[in-house]
Amino acid sequence: MSDQAQPFMEPKPASFAMLMDTRPIRKWNIKDSFNDILHDRIVDTPVDQSKLTPQDKKNISNMMTVMATIQMASLQQGLDFLPLHLLAGIELIGDRSNFEKVKEETYVDYRQMLAGKSIVDLHAAEQQASYGRVSKKDDTKKEDDDWNAWLEENEDQVSGVGFTYLHNMNLYNGAAELNPFKKQDDQYALFEDSKWFGLYSQQFMSPLRSLGQDYWDLGQAKMQSIQDKAPKLEGLVDPFHDNAKLNIDEFSMASNYHTLLNHSLLWKNWNQKEFFAFILRHWSDVKNYTKSLSLFAGSAHQQQVESDRQAFGESLATDEAASIEFIESIETQLTILENEFNQNQSLSEESQKTATQVMKDIDLVTSFDLSEDADWNTVTRQRLSLLTGPLTTEPSSDFQGKEWFDHLYKTLPRAEMMLPFGLMAETADMVMNEMRLGVWGDEIYSNFRDTELAETFMGRGIRRYFKELKSTLLTRFQPNSKISTDDLVVDNIRR
Repeated sequence: MSDQAQPFMEPKPASFAMLMDTRPIRKWNIKDSFNDILHDRIVDTPVDQSKLTPQDKKNISNMMTVMATIQMASLQQGLDFLPLHLLAGIELIGDRSNFEKVKEETYVDYRQMLAGKSIVDLHAAEQQASYGRVSKKDDTKKEDDDWNAWLEENEDQVSGVGFTYLHNMNLYNGAAELNPFKKQDDQYALFEDSKWFGLYSQQFMSPLRSLGQDYWDLGQAKMQSIQDKAPKLEGLVDPFHDNAKLNIDEFSMASNYHTLLNHSLLWKNWNQKEFFAFILRHWSDVKNYTKSLSLFAGSAHQQQVESDRQAFGESLATDEAASIEFIESIETQLTILENEFNQNQSLSEESQKTATQVMKDIDLVTSFDLSEDADWNTVTRQRLSLLTGPLTTEPSSDFQGKEWFDHLYKTLPRAEMMLPFGLMAETADMVMNEMRLGVWGDEIYSNFRDTELAETFMGRGIRRYFKELKSTLLTRFQPNSKISTDDLVVDNIRR
C-alpha cells in the first residue's frame, strides 16, 4: 500500500435536502407502560434511590404514567363542562404548525363550525358534513368570520384558547364517556380493558363508593341512556394529519355536560332515576377533577385562604393609607414580641403563632412592594429571626404546584404528556365555575317566582333527586307506622 497521502474528498451535498420535523409530538402514549403492568412486570422497588436498577427506574416511570393517565382522564372529563366551541378553540389554531390539515379539501375548522351555535342546532339541521368547511381556493378570511367575532365579543371567556391539545384524545366525547382516547386509536381499547383504568371507570373514586357498586352501575347505565338520546355528530373528519400514523381519520362529537345543562329540551323529560343518576355522576366527576386539581394547587381550604390574602394584598396596593396602617401593625406586633422575649428569654406558644402570622404579613408586604423603605423587609425579618430562629411559613399552593409539576415532569417518559396539566392551570377557574349546577341562595334566582323556579333544572333536579333518595337509600331509616296484632303480643321479641 502506498504511503502517499490521499487527496481530501469533500462530501457532496445530498440530492435532496434532508427534512427534519421540529414540531412537538402531540400524542399520549401508554402502550409500553400499560403492557408492562398488565403482564405483571412491575416489581417492588427499593427505597434507597441509589440502588435503583434501570428496570426499577423503568417500573417507576411506567407506574407514574399510569397514575398520570388516570389524572389526565379526570381532568379531561372536567373539560366536558366547557362549551364545545371553546374546546375547539383550545385544540385548533388553524395552522400547519399544529399538524392541522389546513391545505386539504377535507379540513373542517370546527371553531368556525361551532362558533355561535350548539351541537343541538347543528344536529337538527344535519349540517355536520358540510358546515364550516374551509375553501382552499380562497384563503382570505370571510367577512362573516363567526369564530373571530365570537372571540371579540367574549374576551372574558377565552381561557385556554390556542393552547392546543393531544391529537389522539377526543375533547368532545360527551358526558357519559370516561375513556379520553379517540375510538380509532388502539389505546382506546387498551385503556378500556386495563385493570388500572377500572379504578376510574368502574367505581366511584371518592367517598361516594360507600353507596355500593349498584349505584355506580345505575348511574353509568342512565348516563349512557341520556347520552344516547342527546344530539351527536358522527363521522367527523379528523383535523390532524399526524393521526394518520395511528389510523385515526374520523371522530365523533357528543353532547357534554355544558350542552345537556344549557338546553332544557334535553332534560325536561328525564325521569326520576335519570335526574338522580345525572346528579350523582356529575358530583363524581366534580370530585375526581378537584382531587386531581388539589394535587397541583393544594386543598380547597388552602386555596381559599391564599385567594383571600391575595385579594387583601391587592386592596392594600391600591390604598396607601391602609398599606401604611398595615405595616405599622406589623411593627407594633413585632415590638410586643420583642418585649416578651426580653422579659422571659422565650416566646409563649401563643406568641409563636403570632410570630408565624407576622412572617406571613411580612411576605405579603414584600410580594406587593408595599413599603417604600428598601431595607424594611431585611431589617424586619432579622428582628423576627432573633426571637424565633429560622422561621418558615407553610409552603404556598404555588410552591406545592411547582414541586408536583417538577416531579411529574421528571417521571413521565414524554414531555408532551404535560399538556393536559398545563391546560388545567389555564382553564381550572372557568371549569370550576361551570361545574356548579346552580347558584344556591344567590340573587340569580331572586327574581323567580316559586312556580318558575320549580321548572328550572335545579328545581326539577332537587325534587327528583330527593324522591329517588327517599325511595331507595333512605328506606331503611323510615319508620313503619303500621301496627299489626303481632306487635301487641306480650312476648314479641321484636319489642
